[in-house]
Amino acid sequence: MIAGVDPDTKNIVVAKGARILTASAKERTAENRFRPLMKQWREAVLPHLLDVDWVYIELPPMGVNPRATINQALVVGAIIYSLDVHKVGWSLVDPGTWKRLIIGNGRADKPLIKEWAVANLGLADNLAQDFYDAAVIQRYGEVVSGSHISS
Repeated sequence: MIAGVDPDTKNIVVAKGARILTASAKERTAENRFRPLMKQWREAVLPHLLDVDWVYIELPPMGVNPRATINQALVVGAIIYSLDVHKVGWSLVDPGTWKRLIIGNGRADKPLIKEWAVANLGLADNLAQDFYDAAVIQRYGEVVSGSHISS
């Protein structure tokens, strides 16, 4: 089984099979959210990933705000470390790469990702955007690993 991860400094959303797992923190700053977010990741999400074949994690976007990119990279690094400790395989995937392969447009915006996920993955149309992203990242992982079974 493949899992897809859409990480952020507020929420980490994981698609595993038909399940969506989340870790979140509400503190005001990214620095203050980091520890509670990672605690929730370790306690509520990571145990459900110990039986997967591979985890595909979205790379932090390279935006105009270096501090935000650094904070997101810290979250991704902590996720990778925790997977390594438990000997769970992982790969990083650039947003443009998964969007191009699965949706056919490397610059697909949020509405297009949602539309594709609802139409092709059978997801409800009232979910948070992170859920759609994680599910499409999971599909990307299934396709590149050859574990996707056509529906």
